[in-house]
Amino acid sequence: CDTGSLHSCCNRGSLHSSCDKGSLHRCVIQGLCTVVAIQGLCTVGVTQGLCTVGVTQGLCTVGVIQGLCTVGVTQGLCTVDVIQGLCTVVAIQGLCTVGVTQGLCTVGVIQGLCTVDVIQGLCTVDAIQGICTVDAIQGICTVVAIEGLCTVHVIQGLCTVVAIQGLCTVGVTQGLCTVDAIQGLCTVDVTQGLCTVDVTQGLCTVDVIQGLCTVDVTQGLCTVGVIQGLCTVGVIQGLCTVDVIQGLCTVDMTQGLCTVDVTQGLCTVDVTQGLCTVVAIQGLCTVGVTQGLCTVVAIQGLCTVDVIQGLCTVGVIQGLCTVGVIHGLCTVDVIQGLCTVDVTQGLCTVDVTQGLCTVGVIQGLCTVGMIQGICTVVAIEGLCTVDVIQGLLHSWYDTGSFAQLV
Repeated sequence: CDTGSLHSCCNRGSLHSSCDKGSLHRCVIQGLCTVVAIQGLCTVGVTQGLCTVGVTQGLCTVGVIQGLCTVGVTQGLCTVDVIQGLCTVVAIQGLCTVGVTQGLCTVGVIQGLCTVDVIQGLCTVDAIQGICTVDAIQGICTVVAIEGLCTVHVIQGLCTVVAIQGLCTVGVTQGLCTVDAIQGLCTVDVTQGLCTVDVTQGLCTVDVIQGLCTVDVTQGLCTVGVIQGLCTVGVIQGLCTVDVIQGLCTVDMTQGLCTVDVTQGLCTVDVTQGLCTVVAIQGLCTVGVTQGLCTVVAIQGLCTVDVIQGLCTVGVIQGLCTVGVIHGLCTVDVIQGLCTVDVTQGLCTVDVTQGLCTVGVIQGLCTVGMIQGICTVVAIEGLCTVDVIQGLLHSWYDTGSFAQLV
């Protein structure tokens, strides 16, 4: 020891020490320990294990029991506890706390703060100018945090997280989760499921229970809840809220607002510069919105809606409905029936109960009410009011006003 303080204890082991202008304390019992301390303080306790420590202008505390540990500290603070495991730590101008029990952990910290707890699992963590907290229990976790904040909890699962200039919180229980967060905020909870999340300059919150979820967010806000279902969401410069219960949902949104609730059904939604609200219960719903507003409620039915620069409201109960709106306004209610509506630069209101209705409107206004019948209406540049009760109606008119009761 040169110009420092050195205390060594060796019992049936091998000991090598070097100290330069620092303080060194180390105890070895049935193990091998090599320590180099330069202008720093290092305390090491090794029991039936192997430990290699290098400290430069920092503080390092290491406890190893029946394991292997390699620690390198430069201008930082590092605390490592290893029990029946393998741990490799590199800390440069940062703070690192690592606890490993019957597992493997690799940690690299550069100008950041990292806290890692591993129990019977595998964990790889890289933190660069960020803050990272990782808990892994009987799982595999890979985390990369660059100028951001990342918190990860893994229980009997696999998790891969990349956070760049963002905030990411991930909880995985008996599932698989892959998260990429770039300049955004992401919160993910996965229980017995699979989740893949990509966030770029946005905010994303995902809850997955016994399901599969894939989310891509670019400059937007997305909230997704999946229970025993499959959900795929893509958001670009918009706001999206999706809840899926025992169903399948696919959502693509660009510069819009979308709210989707799916219960035991299938839903596909495409939104471009518009607003869309969809509720599907035990049914199939396909919605496409371009520069418009669309509200769809489907209960035990099938609904297909395309809206281009218009407003559309659709309610389907135990029926089939197909709606196309271009530069217009359309309101459709279907109960135990079949309805097909095409609207171009007009206004259309349709109510169908236990029947079949086909409506085409071009630059006009049409109101149709039908109970237990068949109705076909074509309106061009006119006004149309049709009521059908237990009958058959076929109408076509051009540039006029029409009212008919059957």
